[in-house]
Amino acid sequence: MNATLNILSIQNGWVFSVNTSNEYFRGPFFYVTTCISYFYYILILIQLSRMRHAVIFPSKFLVALAYCLPIIATIFQFLYLEDSYITSSIATTLLLYYLTVQEAKFDFDLPTKARNRIAFERILTIAEQRGQELAFILFDMNNLKGVNDTWGHHEGDHLLLSLAELLNKAFSPDGNVFGIGGDEFSVFIPRAKKGKMQVKMEQFELKLLEANAKLAHPIVADRAMYRHKAMRKESNLF
Repeated sequence: MNATLNILSIQNGWVFSVNTSNEYFRGPFFYVTTCISYFYYILILIQLSRMRHAVIFPSKFLVALAYCLPIIATIFQFLYLEDSYITSSIATTLLLYYLTVQEAKFDFDLPTKARNRIAFERILTIAEQRGQELAFILFDMNNLKGVNDTWGHHEGDHLLLSLAELLNKAFSPDGNVFGIGGDEFSVFIPRAKKGKMQVKMEQFELKLLEANAKLAHPIVADRAMYRHKAMRKESNLF
């Protein structure tokens, strides 16, 4: 609709017009395009609000920029009435939002909201190149195949999603959760924050117990607990 109104404005000046002196004038429907743009902007904000705990955006800077651009443009619009800022800023916001979502598809497993193996290997490569040290825990869900075979893959996918949500809630914002294949997950925490590892692990264990009390098929994480305790004894990373 915005595109149609602006194209028609070339002939009838509905949204804007430019006189022979190259001066810009607003038309009677100028704020219609602005309202349409803000309608979609508000839809984006609602969607971002719903997804704020899902942690699927690889670039928080782009999301913040997408949020702030129309607000800044509105301020400029009122300060400089002869220019048009809002529509172009909304278009930029939609583009940034689209690019952010597309980037998330490459780095995230959207069903579980966890970063995928590609992102996992990239983090390892970057850390190795920069000589950085990372502390991490490996998680392996027991008997997922049995759940899939007995109750169907839908129930197995629900368990994976539940485990990923528990990990995100327990380790965010200090740790990043990665799905590294099948029923295996890994949580990275920068070495500078390794002192929080034990507290975060205890939070996860507590949340796991609470979740299992409600799940029809409890998440079996004994192996993850055993690994954690064994690795704490064998490695100075924990």
